[in-house]
Amino acid sequence: MSLLTLIDQVPLYSTIEEALIWGTQYNITGYHTHVYNGATGYMPGENHEEITSALAGGIINFLTPQQLAQGQFVVTPEAAQQYLSQQGVILPEEPVQQPVVIPQPQVIPQPTVIDTPTFTASTTSGGSSGSGY
Repeated sequence: MSLLTLIDQVPLYSTIEEALIWGTQYNITGYHTHVYNGATGYMPGENHEEITSALAGGIINFLTPQQLAQGQFVVTPEAAQQYLSQQGVILPEEPVQQPVVIPQPQVIPQPTVIDTPTFTASTTSGGSSGSGY
């Protein structure tokens, strides 16, 4: 279970359950999907218009400390401020502006150098050097 990213300050989660929990704070029901980095993510609400309207009204249903400890549900500084001022809740983590995506290092194959000896042909002029009769 994790927060994948934010799209227009709305979280995209790896599970439906997380999207639904986040949505309860704003009286948003249902969910829709987005594909992010090749994975299907879940966002609360039927569409972005519903979410935008709900966000403008602020948090209506504050999550319990137990719910907050289950995931990243306070994802903006505004939401963190609402929790602190309205509930006095100490959040389990700092609010997330945007998840940090750490690029995987690319392994660039290095050419293999094989050290082989170099032979040069020598030529001699003026006869042969063998034993003669």
